[in-house]
Amino acid sequence: METGTFKSFDNADIFYRVWNYNPSQKTIVILHRGHEHSGRLQAFAENEQFVHFNIFGFDMRGLGHTSQPVSPHFMDYVRDLDAFVKYLHEQYGIVETDIFVVANSIAGVIVSAWCHDFAPRIAGMALLAPAFTIKLYVPFAKTGIALAARLFKHLTVPSYVKSKVLTHDVEQQKAYDTDPLITREIDAHYLLDLLKAGKRIVEDAAAITIPTLLLSAGKDYVVKDDMQKLFFVDISSTQKRFVKLKGFYHGLLFETQREQVYNPIAEFINRCFSLEQPPTTCIPDKFTVDEYNKMALNMLPRIERWGFRMQKWMLHHLGFLSKGMRVGLKYGFDSGMSLDYVYRNQAQGCGPIGYG
Repeated sequence: METGTFKSFDNADIFYRVWNYNPSQKTIVILHRGHEHSGRLQAFAENEQFVHFNIFGFDMRGLGHTSQPVSPHFMDYVRDLDAFVKYLHEQYGIVETDIFVVANSIAGVIVSAWCHDFAPRIAGMALLAPAFTIKLYVPFAKTGIALAARLFKHLTVPSYVKSKVLTHDVEQQKAYDTDPLITREIDAHYLLDLLKAGKRIVEDAAAITIPTLLLSAGKDYVVKDDMQKLFFVDISSTQKRFVKLKGFYHGLLFETQREQVYNPIAEFINRCFSLEQPPTTCIPDKFTVDEYNKMALNMLPRIERWGFRMQKWMLHHLGFLSKGMRVGLKYGFDSGMSLDYVYRNQAQGCGPIGYG
């Protein structure tokens, strides 16, 4: 591993790390979650599935070894990422199309905003439990923070997130609790700006065409998954995948069964780098695809979900009464046999239900 610093858009010095560098390899840029630092990503960089990639990561402002103070402006962190990618090109000769970005939690929002606002031609991105919305358990917490932030310019909010809600791994919990570089609070102005940006990006996710893997924690006490689903459904990439990791906590990279996180990331990265060029066109018949994704992710209104469940039950238990249903269930509803039955335009079945 090597370390260094780069100059960001405002001439700030940002600390970064490099693992596995070889000029002939593709590149992964990996961003740590809020409160943490790039040193926490060592295990990922040294995993056998990623050692044949250049791995770059940097410590965000006010975190780890970056002495630059925390910025209250969310977009400063997005500009830092853009400056880092430009630095990789100038210093290491790495082009955007050879880069795949992995980001956890708040960093997932930063990467999404970068892809939305700067439209880089990267190979793809993997968002790990992206924090488009954060669970604030205290009633009216957001309103209270917003009011207090108007009164206090440098207001910080203590983090309620403990290691035991980030990972089931006891050793990783201890590592988190004893790491002196991990911060235990967040700038209030930055938090409010982050929440505003998350909402903006989700509402205009259709503008993003970059291949996207979204890993959602099945037992996340930190962020909500409803906005993750909306974001995933609306992005216009021809290459996208949503994976729900049942029982996993928010800190996906530090969970006990990390291979379940590494495997889909490695598979998606390899698939993206095998494409001739990053897709920039929208999904054909996007309306139908969106409807399928909403059904698969359980996003439809409750009355519609029950309607589909009833239809599914009737199809499997009463479908045999209709010849058309029997043909479809046996050969597929988009098969030639089903098409022949439709062209005959003659209902066949048993009783009023079968002919209905």
